[in-house]
This record gives sequence, structure tokens and C-alpha cells, in this order.
Amino acid sequence: MKSSPFFWARLALIALYLVVIAGSIVRVTGSGMGCPDWPKCFGHLVPPTNEEVLLVAPGKTFEKGQMVIHHDTLWVAQQSVVIDDKGTFWNHGSEAQWKKYPKHDYAVFNVWHTWTEYINRLLTGVLGLPVFILLIVSWKWGRDKKGWIPFLGTLITVALIIYEAWLGKLVVDGHLTGSTVTLHMLGTMGIILSLLWILHAAENFPERWTVKYPTLLWISLGMVLIQIVLGTQLREVIDAVGKQGVSRKDWIAYVLNSSENVVFYVHRTFSWLVLFTAGWLVLELNRQKSSLAFWIAIPLVGEFVVGIMLAYFNYPIASQPIHLLFSMILLGALLRLAFGKKPVIG
Repeated sequence: MKSSPFFWARLALIALYLVVIAGSIVRVTGSGMGCPDWPKCFGHLVPPTNEEVLLVAPGKTFEKGQMVIHHDTLWVAQQSVVIDDKGTFWNHGSEAQWKKYPKHDYAVFNVWHTWTEYINRLLTGVLGLPVFILLIVSWKWGRDKKGWIPFLGTLITVALIIYEAWLGKLVVDGHLTGSTVTLHMLGTMGIILSLLWILHAAENFPERWTVKYPTLLWISLGMVLIQIVLGTQLREVIDAVGKQGVSRKDWIAYVLNSSENVVFYVHRTFSWLVLFTAGWLVLELNRQKSSLAFWIAIPLVGEFVVGIMLAYFNYPIASQPIHLLFSMILLGALLRLAFGKKPVIG
């Protein structure tokens, strides 16, 4: 097993970006309620692949905690239940067998939505593996007097992952309320920050950069943070429009004609400011022949171009996860620049 926290923090960071992509796909496909309960899915460790598993039929057995959909209602088995030969769901004494699911009234099975959400949860579990190993490795690292910052950063990472899991449960129980989605994104940005802190503390980045205009770096970083939050809020507005039955091609027009249009205009204006300020940093890093010039330039330009597609080309569904991924990569690259810059500004 690799003994450096640097290796495991970097692996965890890659896994986190996979979770970001999966979470975005869940959002844009409307699969967030594909698993109506948490941490299981319809009361199963592995969700069903067809609705028949969730329907009452003669002779079927349901274990305690498993769910059925009956008369557009989600029911939870309170004990092991065997359906009689007549397929009777509710009869005398059934009060002790079934309980209506109390968290929400959503009772729909869509195999694609269910497995999209389930895969998202699996990837989140995959993220936990390198973080767990990182916890052990960073403790040994500190015990060997190489520094306790990686261990402290890992503890923060674990706390944020637990927070994200708890918040994910609230999202499911609350049927995807908007405010919790924004808080989810803030938690993800916190994990990126803590993992990059570990990387820097465990093994300083091989490159060190002279930032001629440090204020410009912090302005760019602050703008990207604000831009991501604004983008999340705009996404919540778009979600609300979509739930009203408005056609995808009319989403932006609908938002522009509503009282929420200020979010769109501020987000669009900030995109130009981010492009110019971060672009300036790219030019400076390119003069220093730093690889970070590439890692900032690609997501910066990519995010800007995809944003144009979202605003002016009918909000293509595939562009939304890409837009978010570019934002997260840009955030990570700027944070890496902030951690790796020379203390003496040239």
C-alpha cells in the first residue's frame, strides 16, 4: 500500500470528480428520487430492475423493510409478509404488516432513474475507500513526525463526507428541496479544498509559481466560488421552471421574463469577469512554462463555451454535467495555484 498521503488524496480527488459528474447526471435526468429512501433503495441493498418486484402478487414474500407500490402509494413491510393466494394486500390484521412511507408521497418506479441514482450512490461509496485509507496513512505520517496537517485535513474531509451523506438523506426525504442542493455543492467544494490542502502538506507540488499579481489570484478564486454558487441557484430556478411543464427550449426565455431573471444576468456577467481575470493568470503562468496554465485555461474556456450553449442553444441536457465539471476543475486548479505559489511575490 502506498505510504504517502499524497497518493491517496489525489486518488480521492479523482473519485470526487467522478461523484460530481454522476451527481450532475442525476440532476439533469431527474433521477434524484429514483431511490425514494436512503441508504437503501426501495428497501433493497441492490435495487430492482423491473417494477414487478415492487408489486403485490399471489404467493410473493416481502422481507421487513422492503417496499411495495400499491394504489400509487409507497408501503413499507413492518415484518416478513407472505401474500396469500388471492393476492390480498390489506385484510384484517394487516395494520401490523404494512406502514405507509412517511417521508414523502412519491411512489413511482423508473428503472433508469433508479439505477442512475444507485450508481451515483455507489460512486460516493467508492470515494469513501481512498479516504478511509488516507485516514490510516496520514495518521502514520503524523506519527512518524512528518506533520499532522494531512491527518487533520483527512478528518475534515471525513466530516464533510458525513455531512454530504446526511444532507443527501435530507434531499431524498425532502423530495429534492432547492436549498439543500446548494448546500450539497458547498460541501463538495469544501472537500476539494481539504484534499488539496492534504496534497500540499504531504508532498509540495513539484512546481512553485511566482504570482506577480496575487490580488488577481484571490479575486479570480473568489469570483469562481461566487459563480459556482450563482450557477447552482440558477439551476434551482431552471428546475422549478421544468417542473411547471415548460418546454426545454423555452426555459431561458421563461426565466428572463420572470422575477428570477436577476440570477441569470448576474451569473452571465460574472462569467466575463472570471474569463478576463483567470485568463490573465493563464498568460502569466504560460510565461513561466507552468502546466497549471493548461489546467486553468481548458476548464475556463470550456466552461464559458458550454455556458453559451446553455443560454442560447435550448439548454442541451448533455452540456449541464460538462459545465459543472469544468467549474470544479477550474476551482481545483486555482486552489492548487494558491497553495503552490511562492511566498515571495515577484
